[in-house]
Amino acid sequence: MLNRSTAPAIKKLLDETRGEAGRVMGHVPLCYIQLQESGRYSRATGAKPRLAARLPEFDRRAKVPDDTPLLSDGELEEVRDRFVDAAVLAYEIGFDGVDVKACHRYLTSDLLAARARPGRWGGSYENRVRMVLEMLDGVRSKVSDPDFQLISRLNLYDAIEWPHGWGVKEETAKEESLKDESGAPVPDLTEPLKLLEQMKERGVVYVSTTCGTPYGRAWVNRPFARGAAGAPDMPEHPMKGVCRGIELTAAAQKAVPDIAMSGFGYSWLGEFIPNVASGVIREGGAAFVGLGREMLAYPDMPRDILENGGIDRSKLCVTCSYCSEVMARGGVVGCFIRDGEAYGEIFKAYRAGKIVR
Repeated sequence: MLNRSTAPAIKKLLDETRGEAGRVMGHVPLCYIQLQESGRYSRATGAKPRLAARLPEFDRRAKVPDDTPLLSDGELEEVRDRFVDAAVLAYEIGFDGVDVKACHRYLTSDLLAARARPGRWGGSYENRVRMVLEMLDGVRSKVSDPDFQLISRLNLYDAIEWPHGWGVKEETAKEESLKDESGAPVPDLTEPLKLLEQMKERGVVYVSTTCGTPYGRAWVNRPFARGAAGAPDMPEHPMKGVCRGIELTAAAQKAVPDIAMSGFGYSWLGEFIPNVASGVIREGGAAFVGLGREMLAYPDMPRDILENGGIDRSKLCVTCSYCSEVMARGGVVGCFIRDGEAYGEIFKAYRAGKIVR
């Protein structure tokens, strides 16, 4: 999406974002752009699914044709180089840094668990983390300015069975202990922590942690009150997902304290977000707490907490998953519950079956 022809428009958006933030908040935020390749979920503008590794359950769910070939080693090198080129452009138009995205089983995340893939991008740990590390190295080789920051959105745990999952306990024997009471594989942070150490060595300053994937494991990374239509039923109480995310992020933050990390999955907590967030930060379980869905429903929440010492319960995200559901069908994302004036017509069109990818 970021190339020589689009760069002026994206720079305009960046400048307007900073200007408005400065007007409203009195300071200019750090602005990053995400290096992302959707892999099996590549559907925009007629693109075809692109596979770095096969994941049968998710390939079926994404309706990937059975004869879709794996990207070759050379094609993955092109992906890496395209990421680096985009990072250079991001620097030129004024972004504060780039986010090397490796989560939710998009292409780079797929490679982290590509144990069955042959060649230099699969099999061994060194091969599987190659894309993340070579992206970081490539960006820094082209942009030496230390003020241009390297950050990442990183899965700590896929909640997908070994050998297809990243951050899960290796199944060397059939043991009941390899799955929890909901049937999910047991987390194992050995490889994620090793990767975080290597990212630290390359100058990564911030990691937004996450787990699972919105496509079939949504309850792991964003616990909800209502799941998206057609999604699998949630096999655990939402609080289990919230607590797992807090615990895994805390383990990573304490193991690699030189990288500032933010937690995830807090929106389900509603009015208790400020209390839990402040407790996690006070205890060293994270440097920040990230909010995703909540910012669609209640974008003023951080300001209300900072300036008013509290929140307005009537504005909270209700974790209904409609934002994700409509977006997945091709509609414009927004909060259809709290911002009906802006997004009501989109939601009506979705309900009427007029938004079809």
